[in-house]
Amino acid sequence: QLSRHWYFAEGYTGQNFEEWITIQNPNPGWAVVDVTYYVNGGAPIRRQHRVAPTSRYTISVNQNAGLDLEVSAALSSDQPILAERPMYFAYQGVMDGGHIVMGSPYLANDWYLAEGATFDPFTEYITIQNPNPAPATVAVSYYRPSGAPITRNHAIAANSRFTINAGVDSGVASDLSTYLHSNQPILVERPMYFDMLHGGLPGGHCAVGVNSPSTQWYFGEGYTGEGFDEWLTVQNPSAAAANITVTYYVQGGAPITRNHTVQPQTRFTIPVNTDAGENLQLSAYVQATQPVICERPMYFFYQGYHSYNWPGGHDSQGFAP
Repeated sequence: QLSRHWYFAEGYTGQNFEEWITIQNPNPGWAVVDVTYYVNGGAPIRRQHRVAPTSRYTISVNQNAGLDLEVSAALSSDQPILAERPMYFAYQGVMDGGHIVMGSPYLANDWYLAEGATFDPFTEYITIQNPNPAPATVAVSYYRPSGAPITRNHAIAANSRFTINAGVDSGVASDLSTYLHSNQPILVERPMYFDMLHGGLPGGHCAVGVNSPSTQWYFGEGYTGEGFDEWLTVQNPSAAAANITVTYYVQGGAPITRNHTVQPQTRFTIPVNTDAGENLQLSAYVQATQPVICERPMYFFYQGYHSYNWPGGHDSQGFAP
């Protein structure tokens, strides 16, 4: 669905990072798009762009906002448009790759992130955009595979971008899911960078949070063939255990059904290669007895274990009807 407003919490124009905002204007008239960049420790930066009718438009954030910025972006248009944010990077000079997210057309007080990892070789960040004229108080609760949630509180200045290193903030090296509650409507994303297999599988991925749990989640993509590891990560923020049924729809075969139990206020991880089986092209449907959040990270050597392969990873929130 098109919108006149789009928000992006993540963004970085420092060394080895290139950030872009791409805009689609399918309307018969010009679109005037105001872009406000919210930076960490500075005043907002405002730019205006005119997007031709029935066209695509590209903004280089490195040039438009400036270099060496931790930056969020808010777009306001006089016509309904669509906006995405591709980024390309060599994180710490060695973890090279790219990720892309579609913007969020709204802010919210509550955000959930099912995926997350703070143990080697992962680095996880949580980026927050507060475009409000008032500061935001944000409670961040980290859910682990076992144990009580870990909660931290942060004050986010008005009209700013804020970055949390999840490993430092939580104080643990673990699989993590996260729940954020704010007294102001905000936007939350979670960029992650990794350097698996001693540099053989570098990359990064990013996802926008979801603002409500659901008892149903759908994933269209999935592959457990050579060079691919697929996972389903489940966050149960409820006070009761969630019984989940995962139905895998495979190409050229009958559905495969598996059952799992996710304890209250925990993160649960399903290795799809083991749960469904190897060498499958598959989709997944998750049903739960309690509202949960699901994501699907994948890591791969596309075209196999060769010097000319394409190593990397990506992550997707599921679709909740």
